[in-house]
Amino acid sequence: MGKEKSMENEQQSSTRRRVFTVVGLLLALILIGLGIFGFYRKNQQDQVVILDAEEFTVHSESENLTLAAVQWLSGYLEQYQVAYLPRKERLMDFAFRDIEEKETGSYPVVLCEFTIQPAAKDLGDFSSWGIAEEDHVSCQWVLWMERKALPDGGYLYGVRRQGTPASYDLEQYQGGSQQEKDEYDHEYKQELPYERNQYTYKIQDGACSVSLDGGNGWQKIPLSLETLCEVGDGNAYYNRLQEGSFLITPEKTAFAYGGTVDTGLSVIYSEDQGKSWKTALVDEKMDSVRVKFLSFPTPQTGFLVATGGRTMSQEGQVIYRTQDGGASWQRVGEGPRTSLLQSAGFVSETVGFLSYPPIEGAEANLYRTEDAGQTFSPIQFPVKDEWKEVFVAPTAPFMEDGKLVMLVGQGDSGDFEGGRVMAKYVSEDMGLTWTYADLYEPPDNEPG
Repeated sequence: MGKEKSMENEQQSSTRRRVFTVVGLLLALILIGLGIFGFYRKNQQDQVVILDAEEFTVHSESENLTLAAVQWLSGYLEQYQVAYLPRKERLMDFAFRDIEEKETGSYPVVLCEFTIQPAAKDLGDFSSWGIAEEDHVSCQWVLWMERKALPDGGYLYGVRRQGTPASYDLEQYQGGSQQEKDEYDHEYKQELPYERNQYTYKIQDGACSVSLDGGNGWQKIPLSLETLCEVGDGNAYYNRLQEGSFLITPEKTAFAYGGTVDTGLSVIYSEDQGKSWKTALVDEKMDSVRVKFLSFPTPQTGFLVATGGRTMSQEGQVIYRTQDGGASWQRVGEGPRTSLLQSAGFVSETVGFLSYPPIEGAEANLYRTEDAGQTFSPIQFPVKDEWKEVFVAPTAPFMEDGKLVMLVGQGDSGDFEGGRVMAKYVSEDMGLTWTYADLYEPPDNEPG
């Protein structure tokens, strides 16, 4: 009986060894297979070549520039649909929205509006191509194209340069008439008198300075005027700063700048009333910024809202926060809409507001966050029936005598009582509800 038991145990042990051996061999084969597949995939990836826009060309039988641009862009984007590309570098799909031929100089120029759908959920390497949406990116490219007739018929099309609508507008200006340049200089460069407020700034002799005593003493900002004023989208003003892009207080004086091809989105700030300055890079990848809104509800906590990737009347907004006085910044949220941002600001370490142009059918054009920009809720404010079409442009609220105050303007086309009058609202619950207070006319500041 003992001998039979021993033989049975030995058989079971032998069976287990065979099973373990087979399983081990299978695992080894699987690992070898995965290794071979990984090597093959890596080899295939290494063989994929993505040509830059200036290197990519297509053959076309057509002289039609619009058709040629569609063919070129289709071929260029198809490079990113190769199966073996890493997911973050691959496109699932793309679609054209509009192709428009522009005024031409030495080279034909087209404006291409299109959308792309990246394979990666976080949009991968494509988030900087335009306005990032939930699962796609809306793009607006200007292509300076080249066309070469081929000996055997047809044409070879390439792109001499790929840029933004802003770069195209600048080039048009540089090639414009003297009258156009004079008009540009008058609006964007001619020095303006500073506003005689207690906390103010002036642009004079190619530099920007701040004053915290009504203009009696000045401290120069150690930054070139071009760097301070340049924008990534639109025309840059060199005689005034964008409203909302700076603050001047005894505790914190700060200016947001950059967001261009040459300069990353940045902040320069002083904590000793302009005697010394520090700079901080907020986002080096933001290169098409149209407007910036900077606020410091406390000396240590600040917010910067920047817009970029404009396509017609749509753009994205990114919200950044600092909790160490401006030394470092983190991306904390995005705007609730893709309409062009009109105004933004934070009144506490968690509560902030973003406002947009009025759009028929939209739930609101003022939005409030109470979690530092992670989520937003629409806010309504009471308007008299006869003023519903008058006061349509809410500005970022500000704190005054323990209450929030919000001024609602008439927009660019307002003409009620000269167009300057605004409606004043107050809130005692940090902006959840608003009460009409009075009509308000901004003062004519005495020039310095």
